[in-house]
Amino acid sequence: MVEIRVSPERLESVASSLNTDKEQALTTLRSMISTVQNLQGEWTGLAQVDYARLFEEQVPRMQTQLEETLTLLINEMKRIAQVFRETDAGVL
Repeated sequence: MVEIRVSPERLESVASSLNTDKEQALTTLRSMISTVQNLQGEWTGLAQVDYARLFEEQVPRMQTQLEETLTLLINEMKRIAQVFRETDAGVL
């Protein structure tokens, strides 16, 4: 038999904290994007063109993947909390 040592409430609390952290990470990423985009007005040449191309290819993909992955992990923790809650209710 499996012994559950963490409460559903604790898992939900951590999921909520992770969601807040996710939002902060996405805000930081948007700030970084803005900083790089603002630099483009000051930077010209082939290196800038190459960097801008790489940036435009990679950053949107990374942003989408980061948000999707964090959302998946947060939702999974919430789902596990619910399973634990239902298991506890069935045992008691």
